[in-house]
Amino acid sequence: MDARSDADLVAAARAGDREAAAHLVRRHWRGAWRRAYAITGRSALADDVAQDAMATALERLDDLGDADRFGAWLATIAARRALDALRSDGRLAPIEEAPDSAVEWVDLPGDGGEVRRAVATLPPERRVAIVMRFWLDHTPTEIAAALGVPVGTVNSRLARGLSELRRLLEGSPRA
Repeated sequence: MDARSDADLVAAARAGDREAAAHLVRRHWRGAWRRAYAITGRSALADDVAQDAMATALERLDDLGDADRFGAWLATIAARRALDALRSDGRLAPIEEAPDSAVEWVDLPGDGGEVRRAVATLPPERRVAIVMRFWLDHTPTEIAAALGVPVGTVNSRLARGLSELRRLLEGSPRA
């Protein structure tokens, strides 16, 4: 693994160094994929989203202001691409069981995955807000920046999503 900083790798990649770009990919691929998987709930779609996000980031390196923030910038691109993929898909599939290296889905003891299944039924915008807040541990401000929406919109999506989850879970039989 290359010991250079992201800023150094970005500078070299901007100058055409393909090896530096490859190091950026190796360093940040897993994070982009995890974000895409957490939002989409499907590993194949996460593969496509992460690949698209990585390609976009590398093609648009000149748009990156602070080169040390490459990882955060890529995460934002991946989150937006994942949301776009959900919107264009027109439906939400159930969230797959996460591979060990993907996402730590935190189910409640005795829950049997009900929370995960309920989250999968939410409209994409609410689902993304819930996943980013409670599974990826982002603040509403960070979610707003990643999705390109006002913080008030994020807070509204969180409140409505939580209300809908409460309704769904209170109405479902417990195991």
